[in-house]
Amino acid sequence: MRVRLLSICAPEPVGSSRRVRYGGGTAPGRQGDSGRGSGVLTGSEGNVVFPVAAIVGAVWLFLFVVLLIAPPSPGPHEGGGRGEGRAPHEGGGPGRGRTRRAPDADDVPPAVVSLLARRLDKCGFGATLVDLAARGWFEVRAPAGPGGPGGPGGPAMCVVRAETPGGSLMPFERRVVAHVALRAGARGEVPAPALSDGFGGGETEFMSAFRGEVDIEARRLGLTRARLSGRRIGLLLLLLFIPAGALIPVAAHGRGWAYAGGLYFAGFLIAVGVGVSRRRTASGRAVLDHWRSAAASSSGPGGRTRAYAAALGAAPATLAVFTPGSTNVAWSSYRGSWQLIEIETNTWSWSRGCAIPVAIGLGPVLYFAVAIWLGTHGMVLLAEEMVGLVVAAGIAGGLVALARRTAVPRFAEFDGQVIRQWMIKGDSDSEDEYHVAIDDGAREKAWDLSIGSEPYRRLTPGTFVRVRVNLRSRADVTVAPVEPPTVAHPLARVAADQERAATNSLPDPADLVTEAEAAAILGGKVRGNHVDGAPGRTMVWQPPSTGRPMLRVEVRHAADARRVPPTARPAPGVADGYLVSQGAAVTVSALTALISIHGTVHIASEASLAGLLPVVEGRLRELARRLPLSLILINIDDGLIDSSIWNHANDPLS
Repeated sequence: MRVRLLSICAPEPVGSSRRVRYGGGTAPGRQGDSGRGSGVLTGSEGNVVFPVAAIVGAVWLFLFVVLLIAPPSPGPHEGGGRGEGRAPHEGGGPGRGRTRRAPDADDVPPAVVSLLARRLDKCGFGATLVDLAARGWFEVRAPAGPGGPGGPGGPAMCVVRAETPGGSLMPFERRVVAHVALRAGARGEVPAPALSDGFGGGETEFMSAFRGEVDIEARRLGLTRARLSGRRIGLLLLLLFIPAGALIPVAAHGRGWAYAGGLYFAGFLIAVGVGVSRRRTASGRAVLDHWRSAAASSSGPGGRTRAYAAALGAAPATLAVFTPGSTNVAWSSYRGSWQLIEIETNTWSWSRGCAIPVAIGLGPVLYFAVAIWLGTHGMVLLAEEMVGLVVAAGIAGGLVALARRTAVPRFAEFDGQVIRQWMIKGDSDSEDEYHVAIDDGAREKAWDLSIGSEPYRRLTPGTFVRVRVNLRSRADVTVAPVEPPTVAHPLARVAADQERAATNSLPDPADLVTEAEAAAILGGKVRGNHVDGAPGRTMVWQPPSTGRPMLRVEVRHAADARRVPPTARPAPGVADGYLVSQGAAVTVSALTALISIHGTVHIASEASLAGLLPVVEGRLRELARRLPLSLILINIDDGLIDSSIWNHANDPLS
């Protein structure tokens, strides 16, 4: 490889002349110099740069591994940066430079221990149930009779005690206790396997929230930390520019930028994906080792030790009490006692789903092939008889189907109770499906009805409903809530606290503007989607096929309301409200409703909002009046106390 040394101060050799070249051409015989000075390396130079980039990339990977292995910096920031959930510090608050105080092992809930043992998905929920029972929130009783619906000895029963132990509950524990309260109902008892079913919002949503709250608690106690701190991730991403930049001059025609971008993107995914994942801290390892030793040394774990053993997977028999049955059955108390009810299936099995299309596709082909073969081999009469039999069978089948269609009523109306919710996630070609299973108290199987996303939110398990379904087209179905689920009275306060935490003590914005009103403003059929999050609750109405126009309804606490814009004008017909462009707001007591139109509508936006705002004000006033007492309704009648969680959506507003 030639090395040319150039100097701007060196004199030009005698006899040489300056040449000015125009265009991109190259004189014959000088093609070898075309790559010089063009910014693109020749083959020999590229062969040197590429190994250099590979070596630098290997060094970056080595540094990445070293930073993963190296312990975090000592001090109060062991759990990570801001928001990592530091544990309390001795003698002062976080960030005062004092030594971190490790949490006591007895103060760590079993669900967090299951997270440390990487068994949260399998054992976390069951271990929490065992722990709550050991702490006196409910009692697990062995089967009373020789037989029952749950097996040879019947299922164990969970009975809510008349007096709760009190004390504070972690958010995930409060969620589980509220679930027990709703499943136990007014009777105050529920089969143990039924606690692993009938989750409000569906099992997927419930368990996702449960795991998230357990993870937050582990961070708060300082038992887990990010594998890489934010500073280390930033350092790795900064150093990643070196191997990525070394690839730029390797390839011609701009391919080096593509290689460099691909390398940096891959390194970004590795650094961030691995860096933000969680690992145990020293305190977390100590807690885990403590409970592993306690579970191993105890021959017959009792009390809370059973819960910790279950959290570690060392007590499968303890968790077996809460193991649900088949996925196609659900527990129901609608018929007077707890029973296992099979849920109807509206889909074909795998074998049937494959056999029927094959039969439909190949059956006619084989039929005509046989008929033609018989006709061409001297068996014309037999072929004609075969054709006649098929025609006769088709006519008979049509008459039977017509008779059944006439005999069976088109619509079925009945009362029932929701016993399960579940969602089937769609893909790019299909939408999400929302299903509820309803026990009508008469059929052998529970109904499987597909409903929209908004009715799905209102129809939590235990809700009493009125159903009208088209038996010829299951798409035509109406499920209206009649009465909310009842809760066990001793746990009513906990259930109310969970309801407040889930809704931020705010009413459902779907109660302020109905679907019919939104359709009138937007000029066509609409669908609603909840977008809940701080600082308020939001309902978005929009056409099913497009994103615009959109009607957005949000409810906030008055303290979190936005400032009144300078261009706002007082709204007519309301006491405290204003209009501004395509938006409006009204405040009643401690609640504020914000309504806005996004996109173009067929009527004047301001006129439509001005007419809607007085109606919203009346509904908001009713909701504000009910809010302090709406979460718990206690009806006292002859000494019998019956408590229930009241969903605002189930109470029609006048």
